[in-house]
Amino acid sequence: MALVTPSIRADRMRIEAPGMPALETPLHPASVAETNVTVWEDTVSATWVGERAATWFTAFLGTPCSLVHMAEEVIRPADPAYAPRGARVSFADGFPFLLLSEESLADLNGRMAQALPMNRFRPNLVVSGGQPFAEDGWDRIQIGEIGLRVVKPCGRCVVTTTDQATGGRGQEPLRTLATYRRRDGQVMFGQNAVHENTGRLKVGDAVQIR
Repeated sequence: MALVTPSIRADRMRIEAPGMPALETPLHPASVAETNVTVWEDTVSATWVGERAATWFTAFLGTPCSLVHMAEEVIRPADPAYAPRGARVSFADGFPFLLLSEESLADLNGRMAQALPMNRFRPNLVVSGGQPFAEDGWDRIQIGEIGLRVVKPCGRCVVTTTDQATGGRGQEPLRTLATYRRRDGQVMFGQNAVHENTGRLKVGDAVQIR
């Protein structure tokens, strides 16, 4: 999956992977066939994108697959053990945002023989300008038009050991992170967050701590 590259062009999504023809699908496919999708302990309704997409992913990944879309009216609550009431998430593990600072990554890379890029940790919010792990102490922040609540540290799994450019897997960064970022039996790196309103985020937006 690390080798699958999506991009958005107008109202369509283009999906590319090595050795495969490009696949294009609507960003908001018509609801022709519905199916149930289970993410951890949650089961939600989803729109099946179609046989062509299913065949494409099955061929590339070598296992039976389907591509599905979550419609706007489908509501999957974010993990209620940490997120405030009304917070929602799509197909992500438990929260819509994963936040990590460049300084935290620099701290980690300073402890390892070989530096790793930010994409090993797959955050969708990358911030800079503070101290390493400053995000650990944040509660509510504002980025551009969006207010966010930082709800819990992110426990990292073996996916972080996968090179996002090649798909190869090793022991880092979990081996190094475990020496100084272990908590409650998990390795923590980055913070999960939920949005308090809708709006637009863009590269370069200022981060305000509230």
